Amino acid sequence: MEMIKDDVPILLEEQERVQVEWHGRKMQRNLEKIEYVQCMVKMNVWKLRRLKKNGWKNAMLFVSDGGIEIRYHGRIKSKIPLQHIIDIQQEQDEIHIRCEKQKIIRFQAQSLSLVCFWIEILQHNRMVFQEKHDQILHASPLQDEAQIAGRFQDFLNLRKLHAFRLKQDVFDIKPTRPESTPRKLSISQDVVLALAEKQKLHGLLEDKAPSIPRQNSLSRLLLSRKKSTRFHRERATLHLIPEPSTLVTTWLNDSDTFEGHTCYHFVRNAKLKPPSNVSPRHYHIYLCDTRDVISNIAQYVLTYRRNELCAFNLPSEALQVAVMTAIERKLCTSLAKCIKDWTYGFTLHSDENKVVQKMIQWSKLPPTSPQFGLAPEFIISWDNVIEQLESIENELVPSIKLNHLLSAAKDIYTNFAKHTLNARALAADDFLPIFIYCVCNSKLKTPLTTLEYMWSLCSQESLAVFVDGPFEVPYEPTADEHVKKIEEMSEAELAEFKLSMEQFAWYLFDQDEQAEEKTYFAYRGVNEAIEYIRGICETQGPFHGVFGFSQGGMFAGHLLALEESNDPRRLGFSFGIFCAAGPMTDPKFKIVPEQPLKAPTLHIMGEQDEVVAMNRSQELAEMFQDAQVFVHPGGHYIPTQKEPRMAWKTFLEAQAARLRETS
Repeated sequence: MEMIKDDVPILLEEQERVQVEWHGRKMQRNLEKIEYVQCMVKMNVWKLRRLKKNGWKNAMLFVSDGGIEIRYHGRIKSKIPLQHIIDIQQEQDEIHIRCEKQKIIRFQAQSLSLVCFWIEILQHNRMVFQEKHDQILHASPLQDEAQIAGRFQDFLNLRKLHAFRLKQDVFDIKPTRPESTPRKLSISQDVVLALAEKQKLHGLLEDKAPSIPRQNSLSRLLLSRKKSTRFHRERATLHLIPEPSTLVTTWLNDSDTFEGHTCYHFVRNAKLKPPSNVSPRHYHIYLCDTRDVISNIAQYVLTYRRNELCAFNLPSEALQVAVMTAIERKLCTSLAKCIKDWTYGFTLHSDENKVVQKMIQWSKLPPTSPQFGLAPEFIISWDNVIEQLESIENELVPSIKLNHLLSAAKDIYTNFAKHTLNARALAADDFLPIFIYCVCNSKLKTPLTTLEYMWSLCSQESLAVFVDGPFEVPYEPTADEHVKKIEEMSEAELAEFKLSMEQFAWYLFDQDEQAEEKTYFAYRGVNEAIEYIRGICETQGPFHGVFGFSQGGMFAGHLLALEESNDPRRLGFSFGIFCAAGPMTDPKFKIVPEQPLKAPTLHIMGEQDEVVAMNRSQELAEMFQDAQVFVHPGGHYIPTQKEPRMAWKTFLEAQAARLRETS
């Protein structure tokens, strides 16, 4: 082992570790077979000059997973990717690297030990690259005609198999009503045809491919730059993989892969859809088609590419996010103009300009104005929340838009907790006016279009769809302070305020004329509400669970109870969450099961609830066999503290695991 001055690294005899001397301190690095080594050192590079004599030039060389970078005065002047290196030779104190097209690049080191060290590092990175390449592709490039034909047939069989599975899920669904068919009848038709299409995979049969028709000079120039085999294309990209999303993007951009073939045909057919003379509902269906294709491709990648993705050693949730983000970015970028036209076409008749003008007017009002009604304890800085909302329109990927929205909602709770130490927790009724205040001050240019963009394109697994009841009821203020503010309003302000405080119910109450004492327990509109929910499920479903609060919780419990009855209106719910909710009391709709229902449920109830007493909530919980109960010390509201949030999270994670096992 030779010592070198000026802080130069040394190669040990075992050739498995690198030792570096740095200001009198010795450090060692193990050369593991699964990791690239990064190192930077000064060397001389042989320069070929046209107008001057050839000679050596000082440079800084950086070796990493991307190959060799040659830097002069801190700037990158040239790169040598690992896959372009064919051979490495040592000539005394020089390193000769032979690249493709027999080009030789010469480097001069300060000593022989540095030459050995540098060659060892390059050979190690080349070996790691090849092992990663073989691990992902599972095979070297095929040369035998029988092997190529067999692999080509495997691709076709795989396409047929997945097309058959999608066809079972998509087309073999019987209509629920004769006059209309489920929206899924038209979903993924393009992708199913793409999966089943027997188009040649030119990457596997490149030698047998027909000649390219004559193009103009510019087209021939562009095509000549792309002449490479599939093996070379994949090898050229795999060494740059820092995360699974990059690998998924590589598959999506390669039309020879299953995923790339599907994306290509869906994008091609989506661009042929009529851009005008269709109803807003058609635009919404186009957007939902795109969302479902994204979900289908993501499910395929996570199922059939798991061996390749497992090489990253990431949790399953992180892999799902990376895969979904890559697919969303690919399709939303390829269909950017189409998606913009579809979202605009759907919201064209929604008076978005009026909404924007109203937001601008409200943004000029103080937070204590009747439009917001924020209490003095909420008059704090909400700038970070507003910035999160502003960034929504600048993002293209739907799931990232949704993450900005969720981060803004989370920051509201975080800000209030930081600015009000030892204060009460922020309740759900406090959150809404704060959120409205922040949305108005964010001054979104296209709020309704952005909402439709997220609503239609985000994965259903990322969304919980909140639906208002079908029956509008008049607003009646209850708090004395709030009533006083309303009394001080002018007629115009009062009309505008009531419009912004619309309230809805799931069913209405009628007096029972036959009862001796007139009571309000007879329900009107339950069947209409069920049909209303059926329409939501058909256009935005399917859904696995149902959640409801107060009257909505009573109606949600009724829907879940229908799943284990012979009622033909079953909607496919398999679990439920009910907050401050009891069973229905109208004998026409009250369900009394012979034995407890099997659907798992979570029941949240307050000890001080004066609207729906705990015994009523307990009565609903007793209807279900696998019922979990969480009791909080508050009243008639949705608790948002840490303990109830953990109860929600634990319950939903258990249901997600159960659904994955049964799917």
